[in-house]
Amino acid sequence: MHFTTKPFQIFFTAGALLLLTACGGAPSDSEIKDALLKKDAATSKMLEGFNTSGRVKVVSPVIKNVHKIDCKEAGEKVYRCNIEVTSELSGQSTKEPQSVAMVKGSDGWSTL
Repeated sequence: MHFTTKPFQIFFTAGALLLLTACGGAPSDSEIKDALLKKDAATSKMLEGFNTSGRVKVVSPVIKNVHKIDCKEAGEKVYRCNIEVTSELSGQSTKEPQSVAMVKGSDGWSTL
């Protein structure tokens, strides 16, 4: 039985290209969720700085899930994404559609 390396080279090259393609493009559901959580944490920290009396408790919804509906390229490393966010506040769960602009930086995805 004689094997040639040509089919294996083609298969390997195609697989490598698929992996490289998967690394680029629009953000995933989890990348969008992580960016939204990072933004919420920064906003909460900023609000705590304004609350010098300590008498006011700032309560904001907790993001439980993000489902990406679609993303369209809006510039270099920038995507406009339509998403559905499931959040919870005081035991009440809500789903709401949102549109968010995402940009890919050196430390990953963030919102604009």
